[in-house]
Amino acid sequence: MPSAGELIRASDVTDLFVRKTATESVTSSATLQDDDQLTLPVVANTVYTLLGLILYDGGTTGDFKFAFVVPASATLDYFAQIPPTAATTAAGNTVNNSAFTDADTLGLGAVGAGTTLAVPIMGLLVVAGTAGTFKLQWAQNTSNATATRVFGDSFLRLTPVPS
Repeated sequence: MPSAGELIRASDVTDLFVRKTATESVTSSATLQDDDQLTLPVVANTVYTLLGLILYDGGTTGDFKFAFVVPASATLDYFAQIPPTAATTAAGNTVNNSAFTDADTLGLGAVGAGTTLAVPIMGLLVVAGTAGTFKLQWAQNTSNATATRVFGDSFLRLTPVPS
């Protein structure tokens, strides 16, 4: 890694990137489950910027919730742009979690099956002494017979921050 004041070369930064290639669905379950594809390995003693996009739909009763799982030593501060729900047509609500743990979830509305909503995410992941896995978990916010789906082309990108 370069020292303070040195130029950062492309070879100094290695993005971690994962793109979901298939749609995944959950029906009648509000229990968080690991996404089949949105998982990245992270290195101990490393700081990453986070950029992501979750594309989803679901019934207006089941809705959608998600959480991130991070290594025991890590914290995640992030911002997510919340889409409109069936009850409100205005988007723009935001959330910021500090000292994020895998027990934290974010519940979001859905406006009905067949209407795709997008949640852009950006943040900072600080991994201390324990390497591990950074992954998305998600489920229905309320168990419902209408499937909640996360679509292909959803993605997560972690970019190491030079020290």
